[in-house]
Amino acid sequence: MKRTLWVAWMAAAVVICLVGAALAQEERVSAQGVPYVSGGVGLDERTTMTDMAARYNLRLEFALTNRDYLGAVQVTLKGPATLEAVSDGPWFMAKLPPGEYRLTAVADGAAKSEKVSVPATGMKTLVLHW
Repeated sequence: MKRTLWVAWMAAAVVICLVGAALAQEERVSAQGVPYVSGGVGLDERTTMTDMAARYNLRLEFALTNRDYLGAVQVTLKGPATLEAVSDGPWFMAKLPPGEYRLTAVADGAAKSEKVSVPATGMKTLVLHW
């Protein structure tokens, strides 16, 4: 009986991990109409997101000062377009109209705010530490 429960629990854990990875790598469109993707938990997810990077012109990375990755970050960008979303993992990429933006990122109640210049071609990468 114990072995059967253990096998069932392990199978459920694998399914949850696979579904979570698939969702985190799926492009979404914000309520404001901006395409984005977030995730980056685990090597497979980071590899998939790296393969998707050419579609986007802004990449944000979230981490603690001890270098541990950070997820569940509320992201707000205001400029030529507005984007409000929650990052599922430490990586967040968006396709925004080029221009100057004000980024506000909130993790565990602590906010970071920075100016970001989003290019028309290529990608701007910004790393935020808490």
